[in-house]
Amino acid sequence: MPEGMDLGKPITEDEVRGLFSLWNNGEFFHHSLSSPHLEGSLTRPSFLSSALATEDPTKVAKRYAKAGVLLPTVSDTPRTDESSITDYFVNFLKLKPQGEILESYVTIGNNWCQDVGIYEFTMGATGKKVRGRYSFVYGACILLAAAAVTYKIN
Repeated sequence: MPEGMDLGKPITEDEVRGLFSLWNNGEFFHHSLSSPHLEGSLTRPSFLSSALATEDPTKVAKRYAKAGVLLPTVSDTPRTDESSITDYFVNFLKLKPQGEILESYVTIGNNWCQDVGIYEFTMGATGKKVRGRYSFVYGACILLAAAAVTYKIN
């Protein structure tokens, strides 16, 4: 077991909320197990320095699991594959969305956890505000990846 990493320690609600920031900022995708410690990585999610801020629909779509489902905020069409998720973000990102999580409810299970709640986007292009529901469910492999990113592992 790498020094300083206690996989027997239960994840906390704040750490579950922080998993979104790691996903949103691409930390699961761009850091190996030999990554340096990411200071402050488990904090309240911020959409401002995120995948959405890149304005690149392909980068945003790649954050979703291959079998993931996106129930979009400003569309009634469920997106069930990378192509349709990318298509949604082509138009959504033109609105220059900036989001904030307003309510968060965390459930922690055995080798899984979820964070569900309400967020609000302010569309920079129009000033319009749109509220939506979110659901993020994480399995054991994501929790291990988060542990690897959160702790310094050499």
